[in-house]
Amino acid sequence: MRRPFQKILWCLAGAAAIALVAATSWVYYWSGKSASHRPDLPPYSTLIRSNNPDQIRTEADRLALLANWSRAGPLFARAEQIYGQRGDSRDELYCRIGELRSEVEKRSYSEVGRAIREKMTNPLVRNDRRLKLEGLTALGVIDMNTDTRAALKDWTEVMDLAQSLNDKVWEARATGWLGILAFIDGKTARGGRLVMEAILKATLYHDAEGEIDFLSYFGEGLNEYHRPQQALNFFNRALKLADATPDIGTPFHIYIGEISALEQLNRRQEAQSVLNRALDEANRSGILGAQADLLRQAGELAVQDHDLALARNYYERCAAVSEKAHLTRLLADAMFKLTDIYEQTGDLSNAERCVVEGIKAVRQVEAPYQLPHYLGIEAGLKESKGQYREADALFSEANDLVEGMLLSVSSSSDESSLIGTMSEIYVGRFHLAATFLKDDAKAFEVDSPVVIQRSDNRKVRKERPISCAPSF
Repeated sequence: MRRPFQKILWCLAGAAAIALVAATSWVYYWSGKSASHRPDLPPYSTLIRSNNPDQIRTEADRLALLANWSRAGPLFARAEQIYGQRGDSRDELYCRIGELRSEVEKRSYSEVGRAIREKMTNPLVRNDRRLKLEGLTALGVIDMNTDTRAALKDWTEVMDLAQSLNDKVWEARATGWLGILAFIDGKTARGGRLVMEAILKATLYHDAEGEIDFLSYFGEGLNEYHRPQQALNFFNRALKLADATPDIGTPFHIYIGEISALEQLNRRQEAQSVLNRALDEANRSGILGAQADLLRQAGELAVQDHDLALARNYYERCAAVSEKAHLTRLLADAMFKLTDIYEQTGDLSNAERCVVEGIKAVRQVEAPYQLPHYLGIEAGLKESKGQYREADALFSEANDLVEGMLLSVSSSSDESSLIGTMSEIYVGRFHLAATFLKDDAKAFEVDSPVVIQRSDNRKVRKERPISCAPSF
């Protein structure tokens, strides 16, 4: 359950972001070249056959900054080949990392991540900050989808390297990714501030892809907090910028956010039309991440239409693609959606199977705020099957996780949000103890307020909200 102040926070944050970006629009006319500015180079068709690896790599780097990996990848491969023939191991390695990054959306994220990590052990990387930055920016994107803790380490190091190299574009992008990681960790205020800062800096440095990315992610945040019209404003701005930027990669993330906003606004035909076009393009280009995300969106639209059979089909396809690409976060989401569908249709066995697989995936990506909620769902399924001790163990683990997070939460607003969001854990545990375990002592222990001593010596009073009292 989300608290009203969080929605207000997003509303204010969104307005502030628009104001900040609008206020600096004049910079387009006065600052230097775009981060994606194309130097005086031969056309792509000539470069791909060229024997000048420096020119080829320059264009590959430019296309990579625009997330146009379908065109950047072959150029990195061509330059890598020539550098290798010339015995230039450093630049050969640089281009190999770029080529691997171009393959992420068409292969397993984990497989490509392992290959890049193996390249990062090369002694050439140790004292070459630019080479290290190339590898860490690739790993940062991969780890955002597979291992949140590793992603935090990646982007923190990218920030340090970018600052030491005076690379303003990657400094701004690292700021935005660290903001998204703050959201994942429940630190909404910090996350909003960092993402807004990234949008502003991307505008200042003419980094079109960076601005598009973080406008889109901010829009997704507004979607999450049920501000679809504001979100749509962000997506429309991002689409306008994408349309005005030559050589930009297909902006699937904008389409995905736009579909969600249109769905919330009950503009169903428009949402379905955008989804169909985007899914066709994702299938045509073989981009697994976009396929999985769009299949998830298709499932949500089917649920809204009360077609659970069709929704189940889409979510199962989403899970299959996510597993193939090792997109653990998307796999978890698909499994939890399938859990809900199976519960609604009375198939508790498959519901439990899906929630267990979803929890396994959530543990892998280190998404702590999701885990207690779904442990509670699994506990409820165990309870419905009469497996009361197993249910109690799951509720207990969820309870411990919540209390652990309360010890380290960074602000009173995040603390209140956490208590509100996790209140069903305490209610479920109380219901189990009082009704099925017949353990009054445990029931009253759950019901009683608890005072937690935080590391900053501030005491937190955690108690079951009155509004969540069980009805039995």
